[in-house]
Amino acid sequence: MPGSGKSTLAETLRRELESRGYATSSVNAPIARLSSGRHRMIKRIALAGQFAARHPTATMRAVFHLARARQRRLSELRTVILNLLSKCELVRRSSNIGDIVHISDEGVLHALWSGAYGATHPDPGRFMDMVNALLGVVPVPDVILMVDAPDSMIVDRLMQDPRRNRLGQDVARDGDRALGAARSAMALVERVLHAASYNDNSLILRISNDTVSALSTATTQAVDEIEREMTQSTRRTA
Repeated sequence: MPGSGKSTLAETLRRELESRGYATSSVNAPIARLSSGRHRMIKRIALAGQFAARHPTATMRAVFHLARARQRRLSELRTVILNLLSKCELVRRSSNIGDIVHISDEGVLHALWSGAYGATHPDPGRFMDMVNALLGVVPVPDVILMVDAPDSMIVDRLMQDPRRNRLGQDVARDGDRALGAARSAMALVERVLHAASYNDNSLILRISNDTVSALSTATTQAVDEIEREMTQSTRRTA
């Protein structure tokens, strides 16, 4: 979830993998490299449209189940749908490029968290249905890293720029109540993750980000696991 150190972890992973001779790329680069918020939004719309055109049935099913969870505002539903579909398209594209480790700090599962966080009816069954609608058309990552961080660290990171994302704004206004909702959304994502076929097709690791030394040690261990996984898979997605 935001503030847990996903971007820091992704950059640490990239450096460690490249030091071992692996080529890497950022799945989110087509959006992240744009300097303007307006341009990033236009890019998300284009990516979402391309995914919807390519997979209309899966898109309609996923959007239907997401809408049933009832976001707090229509504008939030629109944002969650755009993020979900654009990330699905980015993951789909990266899966076509082999012999490289693709790293994403804001992938499909992050979009799932965002949908769960803003839902007024966060029923795990609805989110499971949404994930199942996409599993057939969006490649499953070889390795999924779940990042654990204490609330104090998350708050410190979010408050550096609280307007950057929805959770930061909510924490600035509601404090612990917003953090509790974010944790509940994360628990729902983990429940769905382990119940879906992700559990059969992905290596799921937990990483502690409570201290710099802990992150460094955990990153090295994670890269060791990624290397082992890559020797058993023809895909190259982390």
